[in-house]
Amino acid sequence: MRQIILILLLAFISFTSYSQKNEYVFMVLVNNDVNLHLNRFIATFNDGTEREYAIDYLFGRLKINNDDIKELSSDSIAKIRLEVHYYDCKIGNRILVIDDFNINWLTSNTYFILHIYDLKIRKYRKLYYPEKNKDFTYKYIWGRNNYIEKKYLRKKRKDKRCKRKVSN
Repeated sequence: MRQIILILLLAFISFTSYSQKNEYVFMVLVNNDVNLHLNRFIATFNDGTEREYAIDYLFGRLKINNDDIKELSSDSIAKIRLEVHYYDCKIGNRILVIDDFNINWLTSNTYFILHIYDLKIRKYRKLYYPEKNKDFTYKYIWGRNNYIEKKYLRKKRKDKRCKRKVSN
């Protein structure tokens, strides 16, 4: 009886530990908020055809099928787009599409953090330059020392207001 229970327990553990999906530490922040939805990557192949790849995303965790990872990291893909759906109470529903998504983080197996700033919000419009033909900007961090930050920060202006001179 013990042997049967032990065999069933080992079979259950091996069955539940085997997964057809790879899991990554993956975080996306839009305007420093985590209330968003990711559901797909869209890959454009070298011959011009496109294919969608379904993903499961919960904040801090991304699951992708093993076969999809192999295809996404292959040389036959020209570019990858990521669609980010989020809701802002002032703007409403928004879909932000990152056209030149970097897929190198898939092979590093560490972590990936994507910061997106919507420039329809005044606070961010004053701080950042937009992406080409977009109304948002982004930066991302992956791996150990891989940090991509485009030249998107605006220069801080010097305060030209009159300063009170202190008399002795």
